[in-house]
Amino acid sequence: MYPLFMARQPVSWLFTAACLFLATVIIPAQAPFVCDGQFFVGVNGVGNATLYQMAVGPSGASLAIQPPNLVVPSVNAIGFRKTDHLIYGYEGGKLFSLDKNGNYLALASIAATPGVDYFAGDVSPDGKYYVMVGGRTINGVYQDVEMIKIDLEDPLFGQTTIPISGGVVRSFDIAYDPANGTLYGFDVLNDRIFTLDDETGGVTGVFPASTYGQVAGALFFDGYGDLFSYGTYDSPDKNTLYSIDKNTGAMKVVAKGPGTGGGDGCSCPYTITFSKTVSPDSIYPCSETVYTFSIYNLTGSTLSGISLEDHLPDGFQIVVVPENPLNGHILSGAGTDFLWIENMQVPPGVHGFSITVLVEKIAPGTHKNQAVLKGVPSLFGGDEKHSDDPRTIGQADSTALVVLDLGFEKMTFFDTLCLGDTLWADVSGFGQKFHWQDGSNEAVYPIAQSGAYQVTVTAGCDSATIIYNIAASYLTVQEAAPQLIESGDTATLFPAVFNVGETISYHWEDPLDNSISCLDCKNPIAQPTQNTAYQLTATNEHGCSDTALFPIVLDKTRRVYAPNAFSPNGDGINDTFFLQGKGTATVGSLKVFSRWGALVFEQYNTPLNDAASGWDGTFKGKTLQPGIFAWVAEVVFLDGERAVMEGDVLLVSF
Repeated sequence: MYPLFMARQPVSWLFTAACLFLATVIIPAQAPFVCDGQFFVGVNGVGNATLYQMAVGPSGASLAIQPPNLVVPSVNAIGFRKTDHLIYGYEGGKLFSLDKNGNYLALASIAATPGVDYFAGDVSPDGKYYVMVGGRTINGVYQDVEMIKIDLEDPLFGQTTIPISGGVVRSFDIAYDPANGTLYGFDVLNDRIFTLDDETGGVTGVFPASTYGQVAGALFFDGYGDLFSYGTYDSPDKNTLYSIDKNTGAMKVVAKGPGTGGGDGCSCPYTITFSKTVSPDSIYPCSETVYTFSIYNLTGSTLSGISLEDHLPDGFQIVVVPENPLNGHILSGAGTDFLWIENMQVPPGVHGFSITVLVEKIAPGTHKNQAVLKGVPSLFGGDEKHSDDPRTIGQADSTALVVLDLGFEKMTFFDTLCLGDTLWADVSGFGQKFHWQDGSNEAVYPIAQSGAYQVTVTAGCDSATIIYNIAASYLTVQEAAPQLIESGDTATLFPAVFNVGETISYHWEDPLDNSISCLDCKNPIAQPTQNTAYQLTATNEHGCSDTALFPIVLDKTRRVYAPNAFSPNGDGINDTFFLQGKGTATVGSLKVFSRWGALVFEQYNTPLNDAASGWDGTFKGKTLQPGIFAWVAEVVFLDGERAVMEGDVLLVSF
């Protein structure tokens, strides 16, 4: 396995450490570890391994390393047993136990399967079984193949081998949830945690993949029942402590520590831990807040004679204390700044209670304090346990309450109200209670008319005045009568806008697309291809706006003309034959024929009224003799409609 460290997000832990050498010392009697939620982590060296004692640094971003203090043989697949406070593991085909002094006791030979490597191990929460998981390569994929359960209560250490089923996973450590006995592993094939049935060997649940690849050289729980991992497998970056949500599989980085080689880690979560929270965590003077104490007893036994003491900061006064929390005796409580409860009985599990505290008129700022549990058995960390603030990453730390200040005596806001609108004055962020000039006590007050409005805001025992000075503004756009234009013509739009303000912005909507010269000017030029209405929205600098329609109706009478005679004599008058008319249209084609039906002229896709594209009375460069010629034309109008026209024209020579 790979080393692990711990540093829960709500907790203080120390990691106990040691160096591992290959010498084996067998000692009949072993001294139990103190179980204080610590983590035992192995870091491989050359021919040995080192266990470090560590803690989360003051900033919460790094792990502080303590000197090593144990020298033992190199081990793997280790787990902590709560019934005797010893570490159990597997090394060199042997089951061993390890005590707090580094004394190593080989207990039994394990009938391991040849070719299978055993890196993952832990002890069941009831202390009955040592469980390890082994893997080997199948079809090119290294994967878990079996679980070995060893009965630690059996003098002969009987073992059962159970095949892994229900999914392909590869784990380098496993860890039991101390609260409910669920067995977790980290699958490095898919970068996710999974659960394993220690009776059947079945993979019972998998979680979404994490964003961190191949983590969990070591996997463990803390004294609050939270899951962590340390290091990464087969990666240069093997120095990261992660917290893992055991319900969702989500992971996040907690802190950095030393790089690790091949090794293993385990924890002792079977202890008593203690957290303290406050809600709300920021209040005004002369207001109340609630402190909640949570005691996590994962020892498996009821702890008697436990006392709780909490000296609150100056200016704090306890108002409400529940009667006999955990059957304890309240020696100091309501009416004081000191909570003292003696002789509590703390059964296994998580237990909590809350007190209500009044914060008197004191200076604003952050006020911290820390509670303490006393009478904790020495095997679980000694006489005293200090509370932890679960909102922080660092080890057992004080719980902070921020006392606020209004910060002003009088404040004035200026705003403008548009005709027909309502302005909602929101003062909820300025205090706790509100009194408007008309007697309303709403935090959000409706203002529908211009004028001055005053509200007194109160926060605890502080108060201040807020005034809203509201000016009036309006903007209206007059509806326009329909404009009648001939098809192909243009029309300039002239909106009548009445504004109480300095500036106006315009926004036109063009339902025909590209039929208007601009969308943000006051007087655009429109050339629609069909009956339409342009919508204008005008807005002033106060946000007041209005909308009106400007309809345009088209006269679609097709006014296209052709002359009945022309004289191509170069005098500049009637020198060519071409189609003429009002509006915009395209002559799709124009063809001229002699009296015998011969085509003497053709032209395509020319503008209406374009003399230069007309017929100049020639054929193949020669002027034709005067006479009557037939013509046919196709005209394409702006709206896409087409019309075929025909007639005759007299070519005259003067």
